[in-house]
Amino acid sequence: MIVWFRFQNYGSFWHNTLISMQSGIYREHPEHLVPGPKGSLLKTLAIYGPNSSGKSQLINALAFYAAFVRRQLPFCPDSLWNLPGSGSLSGLSYSCCQNRNAAGSSPLSMSMCFFFHGHTFEYGFTLKVLPPIRRR
Repeated sequence: MIVWFRFQNYGSFWHNTLISMQSGIYREHPEHLVPGPKGSLLKTLAIYGPNSSGKSQLINALAFYAAFVRRQLPFCPDSLWNLPGSGSLSGLSYSCCQNRNAAGSSPLSMSMCFFFHGHTFEYGFTLKVLPPIRRR
């Protein structure tokens, strides 16, 4: 179960963005809570907002994170996750912030904390997307 997901400089999100499943002081519907490593976690999360507010970008960031992490696992063949066998990860060219002036030279950064079978795991990475090499 995801405890939190943090990303920065992905798509239109150039600020540090945190999605947390920690319940905080929520106690109205205890059946919507599950025990977590440090307090209760929410079972579900709703993402809503006006058009063009970043809802799809948030889901794309989560999907990119999952695909990138899965690709690093040595015991999982690429065909298992429908990832390309060679070359750059699908979506990598789009992953860096679209607003270059706002992001400057900040790298893409993603991390997640999740709870699985009584253990808490944290995994994160930072990617610096370099400009293409120009050949003469």
